Amino acid sequence: MRVFRPWSFASLLSLLALLVATPASASEAGGSTATVGVAPEGLVAAIAQVLADEGVPGVGIALVDRDGVRWAGGVGLADPASCRAIDADTMFRVGSITKSFIAMTIVALAERGQLGLDERLSDLTSSVEYDNPWAESAPITVAHLLEHTAGFDDMRFNETSGPASVETLPLVDVLARNPRSRSARWRPGSRISYSNPGYTVAAHIIEERTGAPYESSVRAHVLGPLGMETSTLRRTSTSEERLAQGHRGPQAPFPYWPIMHRPAGVLMSSPRELAEFVRLLLNDGVHDGHAVVSREGIARIERSGTLPHDDLDVSYGLGNYGGADLPVVMRGHGGSVPGFLSEYGYNRELGVGYVMLLNSSHSALAFTRIRRLLAAAAIGDRPLPPPPRVDVSPEELAAYAGYYEYSSPRHALFGFIERATFGLTIEVDGDTLRARTRSGAQVELIPTGAQTFRMPHQSGSSVLLRTDGDRQVFELGMAQLERSSAVLATLRYHALRLALLLMLTAILAAFLWIPGLWLIRGRDRVKATALTRGLPLLATICFFALQPILIAGLIADALGEPSAYAIALCLVTLLFAATSGAALAQAIRSLRAPLGLWVRLHSLSVAIACFGMTLYLLKHDIIGLRTWAW
Repeated sequence: MRVFRPWSFASLLSLLALLVATPASASEAGGSTATVGVAPEGLVAAIAQVLADEGVPGVGIALVDRDGVRWAGGVGLADPASCRAIDADTMFRVGSITKSFIAMTIVALAERGQLGLDERLSDLTSSVEYDNPWAESAPITVAHLLEHTAGFDDMRFNETSGPASVETLPLVDVLARNPRSRSARWRPGSRISYSNPGYTVAAHIIEERTGAPYESSVRAHVLGPLGMETSTLRRTSTSEERLAQGHRGPQAPFPYWPIMHRPAGVLMSSPRELAEFVRLLLNDGVHDGHAVVSREGIARIERSGTLPHDDLDVSYGLGNYGGADLPVVMRGHGGSVPGFLSEYGYNRELGVGYVMLLNSSHSALAFTRIRRLLAAAAIGDRPLPPPPRVDVSPEELAAYAGYYEYSSPRHALFGFIERATFGLTIEVDGDTLRARTRSGAQVELIPTGAQTFRMPHQSGSSVLLRTDGDRQVFELGMAQLERSSAVLATLRYHALRLALLLMLTAILAAFLWIPGLWLIRGRDRVKATALTRGLPLLATICFFALQPILIAGLIADALGEPSAYAIALCLVTLLFAATSGAALAQAIRSLRAPLGLWVRLHSLSVAIACFGMTLYLLKHDIIGLRTWAW
């Protein structure tokens, strides 16, 4: 096995950076150049330093304007094992960027009269099972699917991935795998929550309406007109030859990860070809004189049409959303699959954009640093508008003050954890608002409109405070929080913290009482001590074992079937409940046992904490959880 030392890897990246910064001649590159254009001065070296700092093998890049691709190439290695360098045609898995192509295809079909964004799902297909309690008053439409506003859950454990054959399953079979993820948890169109299965339903609708595989429609309406000849929604010999090796950590290659809901994230593309999609968006749907979709179609892609508002610069449209954390608002989409991180971004007012494709998924910091470098290079010396700000009176702001609790969990199963731990207190601070987390961290919210706000470092609006019926809602990107009782939320939060603290003391106390058993005289007293102390300890150990089992099962992608991880998780939850009940019963019995007062009170406190946690988990369907059947 070949080992890369950190210093040698960094040196290699620096050398490759110099090579990529100066495009090879035709003779040196074997007949064609490996890059398009010339990188801005210093950019490649700066990116190479980020890669070295974060242990990321490489990144494919493109800088784009309306006229064409200014620079496409790469920095670092597509495959460290073979020392293959990244160039403009290296292919990457681009994950959820696939959604932009599904959405663009549907818009193209809609403009040709083959499909309607506002058509009801119930009128489009009868072969897809789903549940919508609001079907009469709020039917689910195609637009709901594309904007993540149908109310569906995200993928369940048994519909994420599998053997290579899952990427050839008919979509109707994929959707039959677990219809429970497609149950509207709230009124469609009332809030947003990211749901990959919605895009599989949308792709199935494409097939139902056109009579052809969805891949053919995407090729005919988007990939083909843009000249994206090697980009593919299925693995081919060309894609396997050109695909970068994904990594899940420094020097940690990760094998190809088959996606079951492939319309949500299976696309493979290169910096050179994905740049053509960015050009299309910059030119209002026209590519080299050919109209792929209309200007109005692009405008619809860039806004929400199913929520009761569209006031934010970061709103999610049709496979397209905005980001306000760069010097100027950039729209686009990101993607993530094990081994790869990706993003494209563009600003149509400035007429610039970028593509960033990393062959490692372990470093969010590398992703953030490189995208900032690319955005700065794309913008160049163009003048930027000042961040928006309007004057709102303190009296108007006072209407928004209060405590807000998370209310749009992406994964229904773990939503109760997010609700219990993630909340914000909104306070008036002069002519602005201030959001404070439970940890005490605070951020100013600067008004950008009557109901919209931004944070000090942002270039556009990212927060919306609005009233929805009798609900006061705080929206931050794709997260929605709802005003609720601060007293009840605080009591729940601190009760959970106290329970965890008491359970931890059982582990600490064990280092004292277990060795001390040898000093206790009398078999009955030893037995009473061992049971009174041991049962709460065993329950505590079961509880804290749940998280590593869950994480290990997720990493092994083994929770969608009755694997050792999934069965262990189920059994340990049951054992936790059983030992918690036994611990509480024993603690009550021991109140009259010949044990020390501290021993009895501490054991009773821990037993109550464990039993209370059991009831809490039981209420949220965690006790006896069979992940393969959820």
